[in-house]
Amino acid sequence: MSTGPDDRRVVGIVEWVTPGLSLGPQGSYAPGAPADPMAQAVLEAPDTVVAGTPFDVVVRTYGADGCWREAGAETAATGLSVAITPHDRHEAGAGVMCTMAVVRLPRTLRVSFPQRGQGVIRVTGRKVLFSNGSVANQGSVTVEKQVVVR
Repeated sequence: MSTGPDDRRVVGIVEWVTPGLSLGPQGSYAPGAPADPMAQAVLEAPDTVVAGTPFDVVVRTYGADGCWREAGAETAATGLSVAITPHDRHEAGAGVMCTMAVVRLPRTLRVSFPQRGQGVIRVTGRKVLFSNGSVANQGSVTVEKQVVVR
């Protein structure tokens, strides 16, 4: 599927599963592990916002190696609902070495709700299973956050 001028863009990974370790949509890491940048939540937004006033939302995806970069997101707003689909792209080329570390790919988006009420922000991305050196798609995952709109 081509997504425009850069057809290397793919829907971002919002849940990364490796046997014995799950990096999930809420930022879960290994039980009892110390704070880690990989444990940051996929969706970060204020709990309360003002109707008609734009605010920042941070969406984080996972890159399978150090050559992955965030590539924006599609947003669609309808009333008190905002849907976000993050995109990433792989920037490896001839002679480029990529680290083998899983990386976080944050992007900041500006959204707003037009009226007062209970708003919801939904981020839909991919869930993958990493096992035996390969990544297998496991379908889509949606993370959501309720927001009070005053």
